[in-house]
Amino acid sequence: METVVVTGGCGVLGQNIVKKLCENPLIDEVRVIDKRTTITTKEIHPKLRYIQLDLSVNDGDLDRSLFGVTSVIHAAKADIPLTYQSKEKLAEMWSDNVEATERLVERMIARKIRRLIYIGDAYSALPVDDNLGLSEDIHRGIPSSFLMGEWGESRTRAELLARKAAEKDNQLDAIFLRPTWIHSEKPSSFWMELRRLAENGDLPYTPGERRGLHQFIYADNLAKTIENCVFFLKNDPKKYSNEIVYLMDHTGVQPFMQIVRERVGPSSLSTPITFPIAYLTNSLRHFTYFCGKKHDGQLHFHTWRTLFEKVIGFSEKKARILLEYKPQISSEESFRRSLSMFKQSEQKSREFVDEYEIEINETTKKSSSIRRAQQA
Repeated sequence: METVVVTGGCGVLGQNIVKKLCENPLIDEVRVIDKRTTITTKEIHPKLRYIQLDLSVNDGDLDRSLFGVTSVIHAAKADIPLTYQSKEKLAEMWSDNVEATERLVERMIARKIRRLIYIGDAYSALPVDDNLGLSEDIHRGIPSSFLMGEWGESRTRAELLARKAAEKDNQLDAIFLRPTWIHSEKPSSFWMELRRLAENGDLPYTPGERRGLHQFIYADNLAKTIENCVFFLKNDPKKYSNEIVYLMDHTGVQPFMQIVRERVGPSSLSTPITFPIAYLTNSLRHFTYFCGKKHDGQLHFHTWRTLFEKVIGFSEKKARILLEYKPQISSEESFRRSLSMFKQSEQKSREFVDEYEIEINETTKKSSSIRRAQQA
Protein backbone atom coordinates (compact mmCIF):
# COMPACT_ATOMS: atom_id res chain seq x y z
CA MET A 1 0.00 0.00 0.00
CA GLU A 2 1.03 3.59 -0.63
CA THR A 3 1.48 6.50 1.76
CA VAL A 4 1.66 9.69 -0.27
CA VAL A 5 2.65 13.20 0.81
CA VAL A 6 1.20 16.16 -1.10
CA THR A 7 3.02 19.42 -0.43
CA GLY A 8 0.88 22.47 -1.07
CA GLY A 9 -2.17 20.25 -0.68
CA CYS A 10 -4.40 23.09 0.55
CA GLY A 11 -4.14 24.96 -2.76
CA VAL A 12 -6.65 24.61 -5.57
CA LEU A 13 -4.59 22.04 -7.50
CA GLY A 14 -3.53 20.35 -4.27
CA GLN A 15 -7.14 19.79 -3.22
CA ASN A 16 -7.89 18.14 -6.57
CA ILE A 17 -4.84 15.89 -6.18
CA VAL A 18 -5.78 14.94 -2.62
CA LYS A 19 -9.35 14.07 -3.66
CA LYS A 20 -8.09 11.73 -6.40
CA LEU A 21 -5.63 10.02 -4.06
CA CYS A 22 -8.21 9.52 -1.31
CA GLU A 23 -10.55 7.85 -3.80
CA ASN A 24 -7.85 5.39 -4.92
CA PRO A 25 -8.16 2.04 -3.09
CA LEU A 26 -4.44 1.33 -3.58
CA ILE A 27 -3.47 4.32 -1.45
CA ASP A 28 -3.58 3.79 2.29
CA GLU A 29 -2.81 7.28 3.60
CA VAL A 30 -2.55 10.81 2.21
CA ARG A 31 -0.63 13.47 4.13
CA VAL A 32 -1.01 17.11 3.22
CA ILE A 33 1.91 19.37 4.12
CA ASP A 34 1.08 23.04 3.80
CA LYS A 35 2.12 26.28 5.52
CA ARG A 36 -1.46 27.58 5.50
CA THR A 37 -3.56 27.64 8.64
CA THR A 38 -6.92 27.00 6.97
CA ILE A 39 -8.31 24.64 4.39
CA THR A 40 -11.51 24.86 2.39
CA THR A 41 -13.08 21.45 1.98
CA LYS A 42 -16.47 19.92 2.68
CA GLU A 43 -15.29 16.89 4.58
CA ILE A 44 -12.30 15.18 6.10
CA HIS A 45 -11.53 11.81 4.54
CA PRO A 46 -10.42 9.01 6.89
CA LYS A 47 -7.25 8.54 4.82
CA LEU A 48 -6.35 12.19 5.12
CA ARG A 49 -3.93 13.83 7.56
CA TYR A 50 -3.05 17.53 7.64
CA ILE A 51 0.33 18.83 8.75
CA GLN A 52 0.88 22.56 9.00
CA LEU A 53 4.52 23.03 8.10
CA ASP A 54 6.75 25.52 6.33
CA LEU A 55 9.08 23.48 4.13
CA SER A 56 11.67 26.25 4.05
CA VAL A 57 12.16 26.10 7.84
CA ASN A 58 14.66 23.50 8.96
CA ASP A 59 13.22 22.51 12.35
CA GLY A 60 13.08 18.71 12.15
CA ASP A 61 9.30 18.52 11.67
CA LEU A 62 9.67 17.71 7.98
CA ASP A 63 11.81 14.67 8.70
CA ARG A 64 9.22 13.33 11.15
CA SER A 65 6.40 14.09 8.72
CA LEU A 66 8.02 11.89 6.07
CA PHE A 67 8.17 8.80 8.28
CA GLY A 68 6.75 5.79 6.42
CA VAL A 69 6.08 7.71 3.20
CA THR A 70 6.48 5.94 -0.16
CA SER A 71 5.86 8.80 -2.64
CA VAL A 72 5.95 12.60 -2.56
CA ILE A 73 3.98 14.93 -4.82
CA HIS A 74 5.65 18.33 -4.60
CA ALA A 75 3.04 20.94 -5.57
CA ALA A 76 4.01 23.63 -3.06
CA LYS A 77 5.32 26.88 -4.52
CA ALA A 78 5.20 30.63 -4.10
CA ASP A 79 2.30 32.38 -5.80
CA ILE A 80 3.13 34.05 -9.10
CA PRO A 81 3.83 37.72 -8.29
CA LEU A 82 1.45 39.38 -10.74
CA THR A 83 2.30 42.77 -9.26
CA TYR A 84 5.49 44.46 -8.10
CA GLN A 85 6.58 43.10 -4.72
CA SER A 86 8.64 44.34 -1.81
CA LYS A 87 12.15 42.97 -1.24
CA GLU A 88 10.82 41.00 1.74
CA LYS A 89 8.17 39.34 -0.41
CA LEU A 90 10.71 38.49 -3.09
CA ALA A 91 12.99 36.91 -0.47
CA GLU A 92 10.07 34.85 0.78
CA MET A 93 9.35 33.76 -2.81
CA TRP A 94 12.90 32.47 -3.26
CA SER A 95 12.67 30.65 0.06
CA ASP A 96 9.31 29.03 -0.77
CA ASN A 97 10.53 27.89 -4.19
CA VAL A 98 14.21 27.02 -3.83
CA GLU A 99 14.98 26.45 -0.15
CA ALA A 100 11.77 24.49 0.38
CA THR A 101 12.54 22.17 -2.54
CA GLU A 102 16.15 21.72 -1.44
CA ARG A 103 15.14 20.71 2.09
CA LEU A 104 12.40 18.40 0.87
CA VAL A 105 14.77 16.56 -1.47
CA GLU A 106 17.45 16.30 1.23
CA ARG A 107 15.02 14.75 3.71
CA MET A 108 13.58 12.41 1.09
CA ILE A 109 17.06 11.06 0.36
CA ALA A 110 17.82 10.76 4.07
CA ARG A 111 14.56 8.84 4.59
CA LYS A 112 15.24 6.74 1.46
CA ILE A 113 11.99 7.84 -0.16
CA ARG A 114 12.61 7.29 -3.83
CA ARG A 115 9.52 8.46 -5.71
CA LEU A 116 8.98 12.16 -6.43
CA ILE A 117 6.36 13.73 -8.68
CA TYR A 118 7.49 17.33 -9.15
CA ILE A 119 4.82 19.80 -10.27
CA GLY A 120 6.54 22.65 -12.07
CA ASP A 121 5.05 24.89 -14.73
CA ALA A 122 5.42 25.43 -18.45
CA TYR A 123 6.72 28.99 -18.32
CA SER A 124 9.50 29.38 -15.76
CA ALA A 125 12.31 28.07 -17.96
CA LEU A 126 11.30 30.05 -21.04
CA PRO A 127 13.51 32.83 -22.39
CA VAL A 128 12.04 36.19 -23.39
CA ASP A 129 10.44 35.12 -26.65
CA ASP A 130 7.39 33.46 -28.16
CA ASN A 131 7.33 29.67 -27.97
CA LEU A 132 5.52 27.43 -30.43
CA GLY A 133 6.06 23.69 -30.12
CA LEU A 134 9.54 23.77 -28.61
CA SER A 135 9.39 22.04 -25.26
CA GLU A 136 11.01 19.19 -23.32
CA ASP A 137 14.24 18.80 -25.26
CA ILE A 138 14.87 22.54 -25.55
CA HIS A 139 14.00 24.13 -22.21
CA ARG A 140 16.01 21.91 -19.87
CA GLY A 141 18.56 24.30 -18.39
CA ILE A 142 19.02 27.91 -17.39
CA PRO A 143 17.96 30.26 -20.22
CA SER A 144 19.88 33.40 -21.11
CA SER A 145 16.94 35.44 -19.80
CA PHE A 146 13.74 34.59 -17.92
CA LEU A 147 10.39 35.47 -19.44
CA MET A 148 8.85 35.57 -15.96
CA GLY A 149 11.73 37.31 -14.24
CA GLU A 150 12.79 36.33 -10.71
CA TRP A 151 9.82 34.05 -10.19
CA GLY A 152 10.76 32.07 -13.29
CA GLU A 153 14.38 31.86 -12.22
CA SER A 154 13.52 30.67 -8.71
CA ARG A 155 11.19 27.98 -10.06
CA THR A 156 13.71 26.85 -12.66
CA ARG A 157 16.51 26.56 -10.11
CA ALA A 158 14.23 24.65 -7.75
CA GLU A 159 13.40 22.11 -10.44
CA LEU A 160 17.08 21.78 -11.35
CA LEU A 161 17.91 20.96 -7.72
CA ALA A 162 15.47 18.07 -7.78
CA ARG A 163 16.60 16.89 -11.22
CA LYS A 164 20.27 16.86 -10.19
CA ALA A 165 19.40 14.81 -7.10
CA ALA A 166 17.53 12.33 -9.29
CA GLU A 167 20.46 12.06 -11.68
CA LYS A 168 23.17 11.79 -9.01
CA ASP A 169 23.91 8.25 -7.89
CA ASN A 170 20.35 7.20 -8.74
CA GLN A 171 19.07 8.66 -5.46
CA LEU A 172 15.52 9.44 -6.62
CA ASP A 173 13.00 8.23 -9.17
CA ALA A 174 11.41 11.51 -10.20
CA ILE A 175 9.17 12.75 -12.97
CA PHE A 176 8.84 16.47 -13.72
CA LEU A 177 5.49 17.75 -14.93
CA ARG A 178 5.14 21.19 -16.49
CA PRO A 179 1.46 22.07 -16.84
CA THR A 180 0.24 25.10 -18.74
CA TRP A 181 -2.18 27.59 -17.10
CA ILE A 182 -4.43 25.75 -14.65
CA HIS A 183 -8.11 26.55 -14.23
CA SER A 184 -10.65 25.01 -11.86
CA GLU A 185 -14.12 25.45 -10.39
CA LYS A 186 -12.62 27.11 -7.34
CA PRO A 187 -10.68 30.28 -8.24
CA SER A 188 -7.06 30.24 -7.13
CA SER A 189 -5.17 33.23 -5.73
CA PHE A 190 -3.77 33.70 -9.26
CA TRP A 191 -7.21 34.15 -10.84
CA MET A 192 -8.48 36.21 -7.92
CA GLU A 193 -5.59 38.64 -8.24
CA LEU A 194 -6.14 38.92 -11.99
CA ARG A 195 -9.78 39.76 -11.33
CA ARG A 196 -8.78 42.41 -8.78
CA LEU A 197 -6.41 44.00 -11.27
CA ALA A 198 -9.09 43.93 -13.98
CA GLU A 199 -11.72 45.47 -11.73
CA ASN A 200 -9.27 48.24 -10.80
CA GLY A 201 -8.67 48.95 -14.48
CA ASP A 202 -5.03 47.81 -14.25
CA LEU A 203 -5.11 45.24 -17.07
CA PRO A 204 -4.39 46.92 -20.41
CA TYR A 205 -7.07 45.82 -22.85
CA THR A 206 -5.88 45.65 -26.47
CA PRO A 207 -8.82 44.34 -28.55
CA GLY A 208 -8.23 42.60 -31.85
CA GLU A 209 -4.57 41.81 -31.22
CA ARG A 210 -3.27 38.32 -31.99
CA ARG A 211 -1.15 38.41 -28.87
CA GLY A 212 -1.25 36.80 -25.46
CA LEU A 213 -2.27 33.38 -26.81
CA HIS A 214 -1.94 30.44 -24.42
CA GLN A 215 -2.86 26.85 -23.60
CA PHE A 216 -4.74 25.70 -20.52
CA ILE A 217 -5.34 22.58 -18.44
CA TYR A 218 -8.21 21.71 -16.14
CA ALA A 219 -7.14 21.00 -12.55
CA ASP A 220 -9.15 17.76 -12.39
CA ASN A 221 -7.48 16.41 -15.55
CA LEU A 222 -4.06 17.35 -14.23
CA ALA A 223 -4.76 15.77 -10.84
CA LYS A 224 -5.69 12.47 -12.50
CA THR A 225 -2.41 12.45 -14.41
CA ILE A 226 -0.47 13.17 -11.22
CA GLU A 227 -2.25 10.27 -9.50
CA ASN A 228 -1.28 8.00 -12.41
CA CYS A 229 2.35 9.11 -12.13
CA VAL A 230 2.55 7.71 -8.59
CA PHE A 231 2.04 4.24 -10.02
CA PHE A 232 4.02 4.83 -13.22
CA LEU A 233 7.09 5.50 -11.08
CA LYS A 234 6.34 2.59 -8.79
CA ASN A 235 5.86 0.01 -11.56
CA ASP A 236 8.46 1.15 -14.10
CA PRO A 237 10.89 3.71 -12.67
CA LYS A 238 13.43 3.31 -15.48
CA LYS A 239 10.88 4.36 -18.07
CA TYR A 240 9.59 7.46 -16.30
CA SER A 241 12.37 8.74 -14.06
CA ASN A 242 14.03 12.05 -15.00
CA GLU A 243 11.47 12.75 -17.72
CA ILE A 244 10.10 16.26 -18.26
CA VAL A 245 6.56 16.41 -19.64
CA TYR A 246 4.47 19.41 -20.70
CA LEU A 247 0.74 19.07 -20.11
CA MET A 248 -2.25 20.83 -21.62
CA ASP A 249 -5.83 19.85 -22.47
CA HIS A 250 -5.64 21.06 -26.06
CA THR A 251 -2.79 22.20 -28.29
CA GLY A 252 -4.81 25.11 -29.64
CA VAL A 253 -4.07 28.52 -28.13
CA GLN A 254 -6.62 30.99 -26.80
CA PRO A 255 -6.37 34.70 -25.94
CA PHE A 256 -5.66 35.00 -22.25
CA MET A 257 -7.62 38.24 -22.10
CA GLN A 258 -10.68 36.40 -23.39
CA ILE A 259 -10.54 34.05 -20.41
CA VAL A 260 -10.18 37.03 -18.07
CA ARG A 261 -13.09 38.88 -19.72
CA GLU A 262 -15.39 35.89 -19.24
CA ARG A 263 -14.65 35.92 -15.51
CA VAL A 264 -14.81 39.63 -14.76
CA GLY A 265 -17.07 40.99 -17.50
CA PRO A 266 -16.00 43.45 -20.21
CA SER A 267 -17.24 46.40 -18.17
CA SER A 268 -14.52 45.75 -15.57
CA LEU A 269 -11.66 46.07 -18.04
CA SER A 270 -9.79 49.26 -18.73
CA THR A 271 -10.54 51.44 -21.74
CA PRO A 272 -9.26 49.72 -24.90
CA ILE A 273 -5.81 50.89 -25.97
CA THR A 274 -3.42 49.96 -28.76
CA PHE A 275 -0.62 47.48 -28.19
CA PRO A 276 2.20 50.06 -28.65
CA ILE A 277 0.70 52.27 -25.95
CA ALA A 278 0.28 49.29 -23.60
CA TYR A 279 3.87 48.26 -24.22
CA LEU A 280 5.27 51.75 -23.63
CA THR A 281 3.20 52.23 -20.47
CA ASN A 282 4.35 48.97 -18.89
CA SER A 283 7.95 49.41 -20.05
CA LEU A 284 8.11 52.88 -18.54
CA ARG A 285 6.70 51.63 -15.24
CA HIS A 286 9.33 48.87 -15.19
CA PHE A 287 12.12 51.36 -15.92
CA THR A 288 11.07 53.65 -13.08
CA TYR A 289 10.84 50.61 -10.79
CA PHE A 290 14.54 49.90 -11.41
CA CYS A 291 15.26 53.55 -10.80
CA GLY A 292 13.86 53.18 -7.29
CA LYS A 293 10.20 54.13 -7.64
CA LYS A 294 7.77 51.85 -5.82
CA HIS A 295 4.91 50.30 -7.76
CA ASP A 296 3.65 47.85 -5.13
CA GLY A 297 0.29 46.38 -6.13
CA GLN A 298 0.56 47.41 -9.79
CA LEU A 299 0.78 44.98 -12.70
CA HIS A 300 4.35 43.74 -13.18
CA PHE A 301 5.94 44.10 -16.61
CA HIS A 302 6.89 40.42 -16.63
CA THR A 303 3.27 39.46 -15.98
CA TRP A 304 1.95 41.70 -18.74
CA ARG A 305 4.61 40.47 -21.16
CA THR A 306 3.94 36.80 -20.46
CA LEU A 307 0.14 36.82 -20.35
CA PHE A 308 -0.81 39.51 -22.84
CA GLU A 309 2.08 39.93 -25.29
CA LYS A 310 3.63 36.53 -25.98
CA VAL A 311 2.23 33.61 -27.97
CA ILE A 312 3.17 30.42 -26.11
CA GLY A 313 2.28 26.86 -27.03
CA PHE A 314 3.74 23.41 -26.48
CA SER A 315 3.48 19.97 -28.04
CA GLU A 316 1.34 17.30 -26.40
CA LYS A 317 3.15 14.44 -28.16
CA LYS A 318 5.30 13.33 -25.22
CA ALA A 319 2.36 13.46 -22.79
CA ARG A 320 0.27 11.29 -25.10
CA ILE A 321 3.03 8.74 -25.75
CA LEU A 322 4.74 8.52 -22.36
CA LEU A 323 1.82 9.14 -19.99
CA GLU A 324 -0.99 8.06 -22.33
CA TYR A 325 -2.52 11.42 -21.54
CA LYS A 326 -6.05 12.03 -22.71
CA PRO A 327 -8.18 14.59 -20.86
CA GLN A 328 -11.08 12.93 -19.09
CA ILE A 329 -13.00 16.19 -19.37
CA SER A 330 -12.82 18.05 -22.67
CA SER A 331 -11.41 21.55 -22.91
CA GLU A 332 -14.82 22.97 -23.83
CA GLU A 333 -16.62 21.26 -20.95
CA SER A 334 -13.91 22.13 -18.42
CA PHE A 335 -14.09 25.83 -19.28
CA ARG A 336 -17.86 25.73 -19.00
CA ARG A 337 -17.60 24.18 -15.54
CA SER A 338 -14.90 26.46 -14.22
CA LEU A 339 -16.59 29.59 -15.52
CA SER A 340 -19.96 28.61 -14.04
CA MET A 341 -18.56 27.81 -10.61
CA PHE A 342 -16.26 30.84 -10.69
CA LYS A 343 -19.27 33.14 -11.03
CA GLN A 344 -21.35 31.26 -8.47
CA SER A 345 -18.61 31.45 -5.85
CA GLU A 346 -17.59 35.05 -6.57
CA GLN A 347 -18.27 36.49 -3.14
CA LYS A 348 -16.96 33.51 -1.22
CA SER A 349 -13.81 33.19 -3.27
CA ARG A 350 -12.94 36.82 -2.62
CA GLU A 351 -12.42 35.79 1.00
CA PHE A 352 -10.71 32.49 0.06
CA VAL A 353 -12.96 30.59 2.47
CA ASP A 354 -16.49 29.15 2.55
CA GLU A 355 -18.87 27.80 5.15
CA TYR A 356 -16.81 24.62 5.34
CA GLU A 357 -13.63 26.37 6.43
CA ILE A 358 -11.80 24.27 8.95
CA GLU A 359 -9.25 25.75 11.28
CA ILE A 360 -6.16 23.60 11.57
CA ASN A 361 -5.38 23.86 15.26
CA GLU A 362 -2.59 22.39 17.26
CA THR A 363 -4.43 19.13 17.88
CA THR A 364 -5.04 18.40 14.20
CA LYS A 365 -1.73 19.44 12.69
CA LYS A 366 -0.08 16.09 13.14
CA SER A 367 -1.59 12.77 12.12
CA SER A 368 -1.61 9.75 14.35
CA SER A 369 1.08 8.20 12.18
CA ILE A 370 3.34 11.18 12.78
CA ARG A 371 2.84 10.81 16.50
CA ARG A 372 3.88 7.17 16.26
CA ALA A 373 7.00 8.28 14.39
CA GLN A 374 7.85 10.78 17.11
CA GLN A 375 7.43 8.11 19.77
CA ALA A 376 9.66 5.79 17.81
